[in-house]
Amino acid sequence: MMAYNCLRVDFVNGQSQYRFYDNPIGVREYMYGEKSVIESERIDKKIENHVYTPFGHGDVKEDIKILTDIEKAMRHQRCVISSVNRTKNMIYNYARGNVWEWFITLTFNKNKVNRYDYAECSKKLRKWLNNVRNKYAPDLRYLVIPEQHKDGAWHFHGLLSNTGKIQFNEAVNKYSALPLFTKSGLQIFNFANYKLGYSTATAITDTAKASSYVTKYITKELAVKTKGCRRYYPSNNLELPQKSFFSCLIMKG
Repeated sequence: MMAYNCLRVDFVNGQSQYRFYDNPIGVREYMYGEKSVIESERIDKKIENHVYTPFGHGDVKEDIKILTDIEKAMRHQRCVISSVNRTKNMIYNYARGNVWEWFITLTFNKNKVNRYDYAECSKKLRKWLNNVRNKYAPDLRYLVIPEQHKDGAWHFHGLLSNTGKIQFNEAVNKYSALPLFTKSGLQIFNFANYKLGYSTATAITDTAKASSYVTKYITKELAVKTKGCRRYYPSNNLELPQKSFFSCLIMKG
């Protein structure tokens, strides 16, 4: 494992990001599907914590059990946070590593899909994306992330590019029939062939902002509710930003 304290990330738009660390970072490379992915992890000394009860009397076994349960809960919390951070990093890397054209939202009609069942919603989403690629956009790039409504229903947000012959229709107000726009003035469109529920698509003007925006959907609550399931769906043709690692002297003022 190689150690470094400076990381440079080069994005497709020509921008670069530098990150400096007070403590060394370890690098390991592994395969993610057909992609070679570099993952960082901090190099920390392992410290064994021995817990002693503060009193020399009382039910020591019960004290130890309580402390053990607390330790397990804290370990679980750390695992959840670590998992969320890894997911956010991968989503951000995929988002910044590609140029995007559309920000989309896909919902599910309760009469067509059990929108409270994450597995079923995910299955319907993947099937729709595959059909779109096969029929309209063979080079379609997408990165899709789930979000849960307050009532528990699922929907998905995502980024699209290389949309080929996908048809977008103007979204209109059902009462006035006038075109709809976002608060920032972007016109809203719908997918002509999305029949599972309501859809929206707006043009992306800043890939960096869109990349930061989509990561906000990955939360601790989502990590818990989607345990053992995919938390995001990238197309196989996505690129990852180029990373360079350095070991350098950091001057502190």
